Amino acid sequence: MRTLTTFLVFLAATAAAGIVPLSPYDGPRFTVSMPRSWTVTSDAERGVIVAEQDPRREDAAMVLLIVRAADGATSEEQVLDGIVRRLASGLEIRRREALDGGGHALVADGDAGGVRVRLGAVAILGDGTKVVSLLAAKPGEFDRLGGIDLVIAILSSIQPLEAPPGPPEPAAPPADAPAGQLVVPAPMRALTFADLAGEWARGDSTAITNYVSRSPGQYAGFDAISIRETWTIDAKGKIRTHLFGVHTGGSLQSVAEKHGGTISLLPDGEILQINRDDKQTINYVIRGWLDGPNGTVLKLNGPYYRVVPQDVLADPHRGWNLDTLWLRKPKPPAR
Repeated sequence: MRTLTTFLVFLAATAAAGIVPLSPYDGPRFTVSMPRSWTVTSDAERGVIVAEQDPRREDAAMVLLIVRAADGATSEEQVLDGIVRRLASGLEIRRREALDGGGHALVADGDAGGVRVRLGAVAILGDGTKVVSLLAAKPGEFDRLGGIDLVIAILSSIQPLEAPPGPPEPAAPPADAPAGQLVVPAPMRALTFADLAGEWARGDSTAITNYVSRSPGQYAGFDAISIRETWTIDAKGKIRTHLFGVHTGGSLQSVAEKHGGTISLLPDGEILQINRDDKQTINYVIRGWLDGPNGTVLKLNGPYYRVVPQDVLADPHRGWNLDTLWLRKPKPPAR
């Protein structure tokens, strides 16, 4: 039987986790948890981070993470095959599977520089991005380091380094605003379709759930959900939504959803309503608008799939856990 503790923070691995302990590492555009005390290097141009257990040993374990733009003509299976074949020869495939909802995993044995190694890798292609996490180790060490669970833990720990940009904070933010938090004031007037026209992005979010066995109290795995979402709205109120999510843990699943529809602003621009083509209606309360030289920030509260509760409309602090910030980058200057 398991008890559940949820942390909306970076993955916190422990010595009893069944995988090697992890520590955050700042990559070129994101933070990722890599094996603690391993030597980590990165190549920003290639979108590659490498962690080596001991650079002085040719047979030492290695972790590889690749995050770069995807080639639309390449499948996830082709990505995995290409990577493992560059790292080892004489490959013997031990496991290959299409993961529920998307993504592929591969475990293979081969020879690398005269050393017998086991390679475990996961690849996900989505939203124009290729993400690959890989562990290479001697077969006898592969499972002791965490095997495919270590690969998944590293993949799920990725977090962007930069918060959505915005103009400088007001000189006198509200007294109850937490220090350093971006203050997005309520709109000065009702918004229009023209105000909302453009591409909006909701910053990446990750929810981590760690499981602990009640007896003997050891770490028993984790679940993680990472989400990216974009909306494209035109000046006539038409909208296209694109959501890409990854669920990792004992298994790896991904989901990609695209929908079209229209938006409505009611009443008096207080509620943003999305009427999707599949007949689903989704409501958001408009709580903030901040327009500056670095972009526009829209603060929404929701989603609500039925009527928005009256207490949420009356009190801007109600339902704060459903508040999200959406960013629209400024348009490039005309040439």
